[in-house]
Amino acid sequence: MIDTISVKNRIIDLAMQGKLTSQNLDDGNAKTLYGEISEERKELLKAKKISKVELTDDTISSNDYEIPSTWMWVKLYELSVKDIKRGKAPKYVDKSKTQVFAQKCNLKTGGINMKLAKFLSDEKVAKFNEEDYLYDKDIVINSTGTGTLGRVGIFTDEDRIDDMPVFPDSHITVVRLLDKIDKRFVFYAIKRYQGYLEGNGIGSTNQRELRPEMIMGLQIPLPPYKEQKRIVEKIEAAVLNLSIIDDLQTRYSSDRDVLKGKLIDAAICGKLTKQLPEDSTAEELYKQIQEEKKYLEKEGKIKNSKKLPEITEDEIPFDIPANWKWVRLSDVLDVRDGTHDSPKYHDEGIPLVTSKNISGGSLSFDDVKLISEEDAKKINERSFVDDGDILFAMIGSIGNPVIVKKDRDFCIKNVALFKNISEKDLDMSYVYWFLMHEQYELRKTAIGGLQPFVSLKVFRNHLMPLPPIAEQKRISNRLYELSAAVTEQSL
Repeated sequence: MIDTISVKNRIIDLAMQGKLTSQNLDDGNAKTLYGEISEERKELLKAKKISKVELTDDTISSNDYEIPSTWMWVKLYELSVKDIKRGKAPKYVDKSKTQVFAQKCNLKTGGINMKLAKFLSDEKVAKFNEEDYLYDKDIVINSTGTGTLGRVGIFTDEDRIDDMPVFPDSHITVVRLLDKIDKRFVFYAIKRYQGYLEGNGIGSTNQRELRPEMIMGLQIPLPPYKEQKRIVEKIEAAVLNLSIIDDLQTRYSSDRDVLKGKLIDAAICGKLTKQLPEDSTAEELYKQIQEEKKYLEKEGKIKNSKKLPEITEDEIPFDIPANWKWVRLSDVLDVRDGTHDSPKYHDEGIPLVTSKNISGGSLSFDDVKLISEEDAKKINERSFVDDGDILFAMIGSIGNPVIVKKDRDFCIKNVALFKNISEKDLDMSYVYWFLMHEQYELRKTAIGGLQPFVSLKVFRNHLMPLPPIAEQKRISNRLYELSAAVTEQSL
């Protein structure tokens, strides 16, 4: 199984080092932001809304990694709008108008579940101030116990049940942040410290606790505000993808091949990548490919293609993101096939690759037939295979696409050949994964009895979702990573 928790932690780790985002000069720098924050805290101190904090060396965490030059290190309490402290001991009742946030409400996944909360008695409610309750985007940290010590969550208004007020109990430390800070950024920064917090509890093995000073002294990396928001977007896009992967693993954990197929399904539908505005649109990409196609046809490097029918709503098999575009394979690829004749075989000569030589994403020449150079030349006049082309068995065992890594001359028989029209606009690794996804659908279109086949016309007219080129590459990279992870876990 893919360890999505470790992957998520690694993503957060990289994000807090500034390795998931670019540092833009237009964002300014963290020192300017820190100056504004310091002024606001001075006003809060004057108004006695917060207390002066003095920490000892043993309550300040160390800086254990480097950050970009436009960032700076700050202590967590310097970002807070109220004192960092625990809630109060409640008096529970079976049901009331106020809930109590307890340790069990902080889930292992980082989420919040208020259905696990208890209720606060009306008698106790009357003794609390409004600021004692949880606000939207307060950070809640489990501060006593053993199994859940150090667990971090971020409470939002969406977590409330029936808009009910929520009060933190005495086992929860609350961090309330200034508005000049992206609160989810700080949540992820503290999340990175979860193991550190768990290991620094004091007391007996049965009842360990985190002093508020330990939490106040956490060293938090502070980027410019705009970059904080970009970092959160990157993290949350990855977390969404990981939740999809988790769901698929739970449902298909018993069959690695099915799991791989479901991961490919999700990726080809645009569910494992984020659609970024800077990627532009597939419509623009499509126009560029068409220009390249016309040029190659004019130069005689590819054959003039017949006009393909317009794509109708009835043909579209599934929904895709708004900045993608449905195309026919022959719109964006030079689609050919090998010979269908049976040339004379020889003991020496040029390998003739057929469907039996394609499996597991690679070519095998162990049991290949050999033909004369003259016959090979005739075949290659219509279907010469270049490095980086994709082969796909079109007769018999239909499917098994492979990206060619050419180390010798060969020619093909009963094999579909996909050649790139524009390398800068179409990623052949993405096409490979799409064909992996579609091989089962293409098998359904096969005709014939003992030797079923898919015609070249079917391949040329087959629909493919076209993402922007940057997202094509993100999809293919993600699928290579996930496929490797699933394979390793199945060894």
